Amino acid sequence: QLTDAGLAALAGALSSNIQELSLDFWHCKQLTDAGLAALAGALSSNILKLSLGFGYCTKLTDAGLAGLNFGFCKQLTDAGLAALAGALSSNIQELSLDFWFCKQLTDAGLAALAGALSSN
Repeated sequence: QLTDAGLAALAGALSSNIQELSLDFWHCKQLTDAGLAALAGALSSNILKLSLGFGYCTKLTDAGLAGLNFGFCKQLTDAGLAALAGALSSNIQELSLDFWFCKQLTDAGLAALAGALSSN
């Protein structure tokens, strides 16, 4: 099972020159907010295309959501989606998000995300 230590090691090895990044952590149930924070902190503002999958990563919460398949992450709420919206880089040209089975998300969370995207 992939853990926060492994994700932090990967994050530390990412080049600042990367413009496209696609990672899928489907069913990595040991990943927590700390691992996600390490990855988010390593992402360069040079990234133009970003796709991150965290489906069934059941230990992730709003606190770790910074920056993206979030399918079945039942603890994500509008507050987490608003935090993501606030963290989006103005350089992003393509973004793929999946909130399948995130039952706590509402129209208000999507409105915050839409507002951030329309200002970028």
